[in-house]
Amino acid sequence: MKIINNFLPNNVYKNLYDYIASENFAWFFYDKSVHDENKDHFMFCHTLFTNKVGVNSHEFNFMWPLLTHISAESPHHNLLRIKANLYTQTDTIKEFAKHEDYPDLEEYTTFVYNFDTSNGYTKFFYEDKTEIIQREANSLIMFNGKTEHFGTTQSNKKTSIVINFDFN
Repeated sequence: MKIINNFLPNNVYKNLYDYIASENFAWFFYDKSVHDENKDHFMFCHTLFTNKVGVNSHEFNFMWPLLTHISAESPHHNLLRIKANLYTQTDTIKEFAKHEDYPDLEEYTTFVYNFDTSNGYTKFFYEDKTEIIQREANSLIMFNGKTEHFGTTQSNKKTSIVINFDFN
């Protein structure tokens, strides 16, 4: 795992954040997380790219500066997916289901880019331990995609936005 704080130059980060957090960016309601059958949790998502469809959104070009910086960090260069998640505030932090993004793949890299700081987090599961990485604005978490993980809601702000990238 690799964590890079202050991942994007401030002006690039600010432009991206101002757009994705605005009313001009479309969000789509999911009544559960993608891997979670628990209907008590919900989120808003926007899938910008999948390897089966290709570009899936007119917002894809907006993501280009972030994609360029992440591609430079990735040991793999075949883009599988870009999916933005918007979590809403909950009274207590809700944990989504533990998962791998692509369980059928042997080798791939997952990136979680945090657009803002909140008390939400990503939790990682290893054979002998777990690790929690707090959500911090403009930070990137890069990890082996075979590592089981989950995200959470947050209880200290109205919304929190992360974007997931997968490469193989």
